[in-house]
Amino acid sequence: MLRADGCPGCATEFLLAFSCKGRGLCPSCGAKRAAEFAAFLQDEVVADVGRAQWVFTVPKMLRPYFMHHRELLGPLCTFVTMAWQTVRDLMAVAAGEEKGFRPGMVAMSQTFGDQRSAHPHVHALVTRGGWTASGEWIGVPYVDSSAAEQLFRHFGVRPLQRADLLDEDRTRLLLSWQHSGFSVPDLVTVPAGNGRALEALARYCMRNPVSLARLSSLPGRQSCMWLRSSQTAASSDASSTTSTPRLAAHPRTALHLPRPL
Repeated sequence: MLRADGCPGCATEFLLAFSCKGRGLCPSCGAKRAAEFAAFLQDEVVADVGRAQWVFTVPKMLRPYFMHHRELLGPLCTFVTMAWQTVRDLMAVAAGEEKGFRPGMVAMSQTFGDQRSAHPHVHALVTRGGWTASGEWIGVPYVDSSAAEQLFRHFGVRPLQRADLLDEDRTRLLLSWQHSGFSVPDLVTVPAGNGRALEALARYCMRNPVSLARLSSLPGRQSCMWLRSSQTAASSDASSTTSTPRLAAHPRTALHLPRPL
């Protein structure tokens, strides 16, 4: 449902969502959307097999490219395709079935880190195994994360090269680093049959940049406080305070606003 809102300065009208008016940043609407997605995933999409959460991250030097070229982060974008190619190739080798082997993966791109900083990355729910061309299930309980990192590093520079965002000198520099900044941890696992844990993990992967659990109201003031995970309201300083009506306009939050269609 939409409603018309007006700018108090120039009286220009524009449409906003009636429920939250937050352009995708409403914690309540975001939590509802994540819960609905997790339930749909569990009930309608995935097979009842074990899964692991793979998190694909890129080095800080490359993050501005993804933040300023959002087409690289779309649901069918190159960034998710890079993650899929890494999963597919590595799992096929581990299973000894390189031809026609097909693992399952549900991937979601995010642009924010713990403190709403620019941190484009992909969360992927990956089956701990896959299906052969004949439909036989082959379990793969362990995948070398360092091998995944090496593979993802090579896949990761290709779309930036094709878009003329990364030249040959910088590419060679990235590929030469011992600690490249690319990483693919996969330590969080969900066993088969544990639908509740799978839904909780899916909700986490779809979480909103602004969380009600991280906000605290300031007594006597029309403002809120964004808390670090280890802080309490009593120990938080003024630098973590943001006016509630202008939360979406805060520089860190504004980074994650979806572009108008």
